[in-house]
Amino acid sequence: MPRVFVSYRRDDSSGQAGRLADDLVQRFGKRRVFIDVDTIVPGEPYPPVIDRHVARCDTFLAVIGPNWATAIDERGTRRLEDPADVVRLEVTSALARGVPVIPVLVREASLPRARALPEALQPMLERQAVELRDGVFHADVARLIAVIEGGRPSLRGRIAAFARRSRRLAGRVAVVLALVVVIDAGMRDAQRRRPTTPTASYGDVLREANRGDAEAMFRVGSMLLEGVYVLKDEREAASWMARAAEQGHLGAMWMYGVLLAEGRGVPHDGKAALRWLRRAADGGVPEAIPYIGQLYEDGNDVQWSSVIYPPL
Repeated sequence: MPRVFVSYRRDDSSGQAGRLADDLVQRFGKRRVFIDVDTIVPGEPYPPVIDRHVARCDTFLAVIGPNWATAIDERGTRRLEDPADVVRLEVTSALARGVPVIPVLVREASLPRARALPEALQPMLERQAVELRDGVFHADVARLIAVIEGGRPSLRGRIAAFARRSRRLAGRVAVVLALVVVIDAGMRDAQRRRPTTPTASYGDVLREANRGDAEAMFRVGSMLLEGVYVLKDEREAASWMARAAEQGHLGAMWMYGVLLAEGRGVPHDGKAALRWLRRAADGGVPEAIPYIGQLYEDGNDVQWSSVIYPPL
């Protein structure tokens, strides 16, 4: 799940930035959304904290109101002209690190002209801006969240990497991988229409799963996650992954751990995610290792133990 940095000027857009952060937290969780008033510990030096969080974020949101570029300090100097201006530091750090920067326009603001910005900030104007309108604020935020999530690796990519890098299990997921790869535009259009009955392919696999076959349970869960030959249903998919994992299916252990870590189809549970991911890693699934490190790094209700998994 992506990490999001929310940058704003307090006397320009604090209300809108707060509402935006609330919606982002509801979707991604508090640990994955950085906004200064909620994230910085009192007494902590601001610049190194900003640098650390910018370095870790996947998306940087620059909330821009009508006074963002023209705000002045107590001496009457435009704040953006000050190299130590916090907003300038935040945006400059994100641009320098290559973090995707999205200008977020609020209070009917427009992007400032290039000549109104220091040279270091001008590349931000090359980014596509989004607007959050007061009358349809939450709907606009929902569209923004869809853009943010668009950069997240797809399940198809994860299964493909899983098959490439895990020789021991490549054969066990070959059928699922093939089903995922053959998805084309026509199938995606068909997925928007609720099927009246399962197709034969899904029905056959479902029957095997209901007989207790762990591999079939994993395949059913994968189909439901991606919406292959059946309506996409993350909750039902998580249920099948859990059943297959309980039977010792290593691929299901890995995927169920991912679902628990990301809160997809099941409530987020860092401790349970860690248990399943560690079992998958111990069984020979290297793709589980980065998720284990991520859980420790994020502090998702887990603490460092004596078991240390090396990076890939």
